[in-house]
Parts: sequence; C-alpha cells; structure tokens
Amino acid sequence: MRTQNLRVLEGRFTLRWGAEVRTAAADSHLLALVLGPDGGAAMLRDDMAEDGWAALWNGDDAHDPEATGMLSAVVAPLAARELPVWTAASYDGDSVDE
Repeated sequence: MRTQNLRVLEGRFTLRWGAEVRTAAADSHLLALVLGPDGGAAMLRDDMAEDGWAALWNGDDAHDPEATGMLSAVVAPLAARELPVWTAASYDGDSVDE
C-alpha cells in the first residue's frame, strides 16, 4: 500500500460559483477552476474570509493517475467527522478543501 503525503496550503480559501467563475481564471489567487455544464466553480485564496476553507494538497509526491482510492482515503476521515469538502484534481495531485 502506498502512502500519501498531505500538506496544508498557506492561507484561507473561498468557493465561488456561477457568474463569478468566468472572471476567476484571471485572478492571481486562483487555486482551482472547474468549468462544466452548470457554469462551474472556483477556489480562490482569501485570507480575510470569515468562513474561509483550509486546503490540503497531495501533489508534492504525485501518484499514478490510474491508482484507485487515493482521494477517498483523504476524504473518508473528513466525511466521518461531517466536514464538508470540495475537491479538484489535476494530473499531479488533488486539492481537498475543507
């Protein structure tokens, strides 16, 4: 079984969706942008946000993209504690925001 190394990214983050998402691509504080049929969502750094999210990153030691269960191993303990999460994946790793 391969282990994952997680690190907490510096700062606090906010989740935006709807019309704001189209302008998020140009924002220097953009962490993740997902576009879809519904318009999409963006996670942006905002250290002043009262309800900001913490972000975990596991891409420092990239895992094989065909490996299964990597993201669920991170999300399952958070779900067990009833913590909301938003995830975005890239080729090298996953961002889990809680």
